[in-house]
Amino acid sequence: MRRRSALLDDLFRRGRCRCHGSQDQDAGRLGVPRAGRHSRHRAFRRGYRPAGRHLRRPATGADGPQPPVESGAWNQGKESHGNWIELMSTDPGAGFDFYAELFGWTKSTAMDMGEMGTYQLFAWQGTEIGGMMGLGDAPVPCWLPYFGVNGIDAAIARIRDSGGEVLHGPIEVPGPAFIAVARDPQGAHFAIVGPKDETP
Repeated sequence: MRRRSALLDDLFRRGRCRCHGSQDQDAGRLGVPRAGRHSRHRAFRRGYRPAGRHLRRPATGADGPQPPVESGAWNQGKESHGNWIELMSTDPGAGFDFYAELFGWTKSTAMDMGEMGTYQLFAWQGTEIGGMMGLGDAPVPCWLPYFGVNGIDAAIARIRDSGGEVLHGPIEVPGPAFIAVARDPQGAHFAIVGPKDETP
């Protein structure tokens, strides 16, 4: 578990939780008070229904759903923040329709990727934030988050030093920028994007 913390510490500014300012904790090491073996049974016998209690309709105002609260985790201009998202899907068209209705995304540029099909860029409030494409080599449909870095080569070295594995790249993409796809020590896939060399 330590290796993951080192990797994320580096990518997310020493593990500080941006919304609370507290140090991130490894859930696997946190103790849970002993509840006893019958706790679950008692909860259900008393009528506790997790699905019924926790799933609620979103709050709506006179004009529909309330706008999302900005978390600060997404900023295409800042290192160590969310920069791009990518969906690989068996049906990217249906995927776009679903997320467009859910989040208000709009189609942007479509790029022909040859055998891989079309890479459909999408935007939110006029800014391109990601792309969708066919499944390709992915074993199942999935989202791939990209995080901004200041120098792709230095970030790749930090990933490897922290126990991660670089699966693809670095490769140059329009922008101009470089990307690399990686896997953290626990198996989660993510990507990084940034200039080739670190800038002051």
